[in-house]
Parts: sequence; structure tokens; C-alpha cells
Amino acid sequence: MPSILARIAVLLLATLPLLGQEARRALTWAPDGVHLVDASGKWLLPPDLAPTEPKEVPAEDKPKEPAAASPQARLTAALKEVAVTLTRASFEPKSRGTTLPRTPGYTPAAMVSAGGHSGIAWAGEDLWAWIEGSAPKKIRTGVKELRHLDLNPDGSAASYLIEHNLYWADLATGKETALSTDASEQMFIGELDWVYQEEVYGRSNFRGSWWSPSSTHLAYLRIDESEVAEFVLVDPTSQRGRVERLRYPKAGDGNPKATLHIASRKSGKNTAVDLSRYRAEDQILIVRVGFDQKGGRAVFMIQDREQTWLDLVAADPETGAIQVLIQEKSRAWVNVLADPRWLADGSFLWESERTGYKHLYHYEADGKLRTAITQGEWQVKDILEIREKEQEILFKATADGAINDNTYRVGLNGEGLVRLTKGPGRNSVTWNGDRSFYLCASQSLTEAPRQWLCKADGTVVRDFGEIQGRRPRAETGGAKTELLTIPARDGYPLDAIVVQPGPATPDKKWPIFIETYSGPDAPTVANRPGADGGAGRYSEAGILWLAVNVRSASGRGQCHTDRCYLQFGVQELKDLEDAVDFVVKERGGDPARVGITGFSYGGFMAAYALTHSKKFSLGIAGGGVYDWKLYDTIYTERYMKTPANNAEGYEKSSCVAAAKDLHGHLLMIHGGMDDNVHAQNLYQFADALQRANRSFEMMVYPRARHGIGTRHYQDLVWRTVKEKL
Repeated sequence: MPSILARIAVLLLATLPLLGQEARRALTWAPDGVHLVDASGKWLLPPDLAPTEPKEVPAEDKPKEPAAASPQARLTAALKEVAVTLTRASFEPKSRGTTLPRTPGYTPAAMVSAGGHSGIAWAGEDLWAWIEGSAPKKIRTGVKELRHLDLNPDGSAASYLIEHNLYWADLATGKETALSTDASEQMFIGELDWVYQEEVYGRSNFRGSWWSPSSTHLAYLRIDESEVAEFVLVDPTSQRGRVERLRYPKAGDGNPKATLHIASRKSGKNTAVDLSRYRAEDQILIVRVGFDQKGGRAVFMIQDREQTWLDLVAADPETGAIQVLIQEKSRAWVNVLADPRWLADGSFLWESERTGYKHLYHYEADGKLRTAITQGEWQVKDILEIREKEQEILFKATADGAINDNTYRVGLNGEGLVRLTKGPGRNSVTWNGDRSFYLCASQSLTEAPRQWLCKADGTVVRDFGEIQGRRPRAETGGAKTELLTIPARDGYPLDAIVVQPGPATPDKKWPIFIETYSGPDAPTVANRPGADGGAGRYSEAGILWLAVNVRSASGRGQCHTDRCYLQFGVQELKDLEDAVDFVVKERGGDPARVGITGFSYGGFMAAYALTHSKKFSLGIAGGGVYDWKLYDTIYTERYMKTPANNAEGYEKSSCVAAAKDLHGHLLMIHGGMDDNVHAQNLYQFADALQRANRSFEMMVYPRARHGIGTRHYQDLVWRTVKEKL
């Protein structure tokens, strides 16, 4: 006779297929990393999924550890011993989300090391250092402004900026050393200017210094802005107006000049990295800075002004001598690439788009290629995990569709490529303790969430069917959501989402409304729940909602993205027109009522569509660049070169130059204090439209920057759509 446990297991196995017939809660891994936990809290043991009871550890056998104070609490307590109030100290940045450089207080005012054994705090106007076992030491007083506070990895020193100059302090002694004395309004030291943070290191990331893993060296940039023209923003909402002056290089203007320096705590040297091999006419950009795995070399990336090549360079931190490890080139531009991933033996993984698709390569420490790990007409999106002991990598890639999100595994030698995820759309993988099994969950735009239990090699043990999660949009009132590919005029397959209000008839055609961005490698369409955005409101109003990935925003690889090179808007508009033609012919769209909207690059595309095509009757353009000579150097010249080197392309891509050709109703919306895409774009375009005697509307939000999102803005867009479509 089978045991009771075996009979329960048989019953469970018999009912598991039924679980897929209705949504239920997802299974999760138990705390022991061995069992699964179902919705009722029952523990199940893979692979047979026989129910078991969790083994309880007797309370008396559980280790009793005293509750340790948090590192922040320990630092606070240490400082209170010397009667220092922490009313101004904070472990969170005092200012978030700003896109303006040198914003006061853009730094945590207190930091502690990873182990909680040292720290630094700015309290009142005093700067204090603390090492466990010693009394806090005052580094300096009278500190009215502190920025970019940063501890080195071992917690022995901190770097920071005071009144534009860069310092570091030894936390054991409290001794402070100035690494610069010549900072000014035009000289940025250890921090980034506007264009470097916006277009290279990441929006709102203004810190321009980097500690080595060994904690012995600090690399930092010096950025000379003396040749960068000033742009003035005016807020007219106050009595006499408020002025902001910002150094902002527009396409073709003088760029900031960056140099790289490395300070050594061991030798006391402050060394300039030797960049003399690069020609003055290269007008180089320093686009990434870091160190190798032990901190023995600074490793950074250099590009020419128009970003047609990229060098990965290593520098001796004591002498500044350099060695070029890799040079990347392209038929168009070279994107800033991910930092090298260093392995224990000193070799590294490198992501390159040299084939037109981003793939992984394994290099020796000296830059000699060991092997190409991945290859094919698809690209790696993100490295998730490097498992050196197992000699394998887990990563996300587009091998099974750019709009999907799949995880793969491959050996460091390039062999044994396996897709681990199972469903369409967005997938996640969670492992058990010894990584012998994993749970895969998927969600997509048009299919219900599902879950699988799989062996480590990818073999499916059990398909659990539907689970609870965000459900696909229900087809109500005849509305239908489709994820499909639309053939462009040359046959190129465009990923698209169509939400059709109801069946079309000869007497009933639907107005069409497109929401787009369409900027380089920035897809609008993705196979995930909610990717149809606010389409529900449009379908309820009897409007066909359309989103489409133009080829340069398809996410399929650099050889697709570079179709926009030197001619912003030209190919993108053709692809959007072809999508409109498709829904007119196949989904009952009305060719006389086609609207388009977008913000930033999408705002440019909305205005470009109305000035370069007759297919659109309504455009709502938010925060758009209406002439690319008005946008910044690093972004614009990457794709368009300088105006001197591509005058024809700038003319083709200008809405201002084509103002006389405006077709349909245009509403332009802009933030008056937009420091990114200046309201100058709106004013120059409006002036050109007025001089051409074209009718349009505009709305300025006087205090808004780049991104508005207010209720007034949302109501304005919706009201315009209903009135004009």
C-alpha cells in the first residue's frame, strides 16, 4: 500500500493541471531555499511537489545575537558624545531630481562605511570624522555648502567639494587635503557640468570623482567651460523676474574640455593622465572613468567629439602613462559602452556593438581578445550575473524578439547558449538555494501571467498555468488590443500595438491617435502589461490608439538604430506614415482624422509630422527640439555630426525651416524654465509659423522644466484630442 504522503502527492499531481484553469497566487521559494510555498502556505518539495511540513528549529537552538545598532545610529551616537546636533545632517540627499549643476546640498550630509566602523557628517557648519574606537574629530568648521560627499571603499577616507574645490580627508586623523585650489565658475573639478551629466554620466548625476577599489586612489575630472557659451533662462513669474545663467553648448558651439587626474593617498602625488596621443582636432570627450578589479590601473573611455570611435584606455595611477586596450568604430556613431566587467584573473568582459548588434567578448587584461561569447543577429541587453566558478553568464537579450524580455545562460567560452525563460513578454527568474531549480514567471500585453518550475538546465518540470497578476486589457464594448508587426513600404517589420474601439464598417471609420517618442534606441512598444498606456480612454471615446516602434527605435540593434543617422525625423516619419496606412486599410482607421503626440524627441516628431507630411490632421508637441542646432553638442552631434559637417541633414530635420509647410492643427506645449530643451525652440518655431501666416496654438508653463505632467497639461491634451479628432 502506498504511504499517506505518497497518496497526497499523487492527488496533488493530479490536480495541478487544474490550477492552470484559473488564476491563483504565484508559488515562491521557502526561506530554506529548498521548498516551494503555495498560496495556502503549504511547503512543496521539487521535483515531485509532494507537500511536506517545514522543519521548525527549536527556539532554544536558534542563535541569539544582540540587536546591533544601525551604522547610522552608531555615527549619530558618536557625534552626540561631543554635543554635536545632527539637525542638518541627513543620510539622504538634500536635493533630488535637479538637472542644474552645483545645486547647494546635492549630497548626503552624513555617510558611514559599509561595515559601520567609520563615518563622516556635516552638522551645523562643522564637518566631523569618526573611526570606531576613537572620539570624533572635527575636520573643519564654517562649512556653509558641501557637495558630492563620498567615502572610499574601506571607509578610511572621504572626498567632497567645498566652494567648488575638491578635498579629501583621512578619517582616522581628521586631516584634510585640498586636491584643487583653482576651481571657479568656469572650472569644474570633481563634478560634472550640465552637458556631461545630461548626455554622458546620467541625468542628475553630477559627481565627477571615483575611488579605486583599493581605496588608495581617487580619479577625478577637471572640466574647463571657458569656451562654452552661456544660456539664460528667465522666470517671469516674480515681480522683477528671476534669471538663471547656464553654460550650455549648442550643436557646433565650443565644448567643455575635460582632463583626467588621479590623486594617490600612498605617494601624495596628484597626477594628470597623459592624453597627448589625442589630437587637438579630436576634441575628446571622457565618457567613463573607473578602475580595474584591484585598483592597480585607472580604466576609462575616450571618444572624439562626433563620437565616431571609442577607446578603452588604462592608465598607471602614479605616472599617468596610458595604454589603449580596445578601439571601437562604427559605420555611424559609437555609443558609450558599459564599463568592463572584471574577473578574478584580471581578464574582463566587454560589451561591443561592432557587428551592428551588442554582444559579449572576453578580453585579457592587456586588451587581447580571448573569445567572442555571444554572436548573431540579436543583441545582449543586460548582464544579470557572472558565475565565475561555474564559468557561465546569465543575461537578458533579444534573441527571441526585441519587445520581449528573456533571460539566457551561456558559458564563458561561448558554448551552451540556453534560454531560461519560457513565456512571451516580461519574464523573471528566481532560483532555489543550490540553483538546481528555478521559478519562471511571465507577463505580457495580451496573455495572462503564467508560472513554470524548471530545472537548472532549462527543462520544464511543471507548467502551473495562469497566476495572479496584472491581467491583459479586457475586450469590452467591442474594443480589441493587438500586438502585431506592421510591414513598412520596404517590408521592414514594425512592432506595433493597436487598440481598436470596435469593428469597422463601410460607414464607420475610427479617428487614429499615435503616442510616440521615436528617439534613437528608445522603443515605445513593449510586450508587457500596461504597454497600451491610456488607450482605454481613447477607445471609450471611439478613437483608435496606435503605438509603433520605428526602426531606429526598435531595440533590435545598432544596425537598425543607425537608420536615423544624419537625418533626424526622415526615416522615422516614413515608418509612422506606413503604420497609419496599415490601420487605415486593415483596421478601419479614418485617413482624414489622424493625430500624433509626444514629448521631447516625441514632441519633435509630432511637429515634424505636421510640417513634413499630409497624413496628420492634429499634432500635440510637448517640449520638442524644433531645430537641432538649438540642442546640446554631445547628444546632437552623436547622431547628426556638427552643423558645419552636415548642413543638409540639419535642414532636412528642422521644423522651423519647414514652418510654411504646416498641415493640420498644431498645439505646442513647453516649460518656460526648461533647462534641457529650451523654450527658445517653441519661440523660434512660433515666430517662423507666424511669419508664414500659419495657424497654430501654444501653451507655456512658466515655471516648468523638462517634463510637465500637471493636471492642467493632461486636461489640455485630452480636450484638444476630443475637439480636433
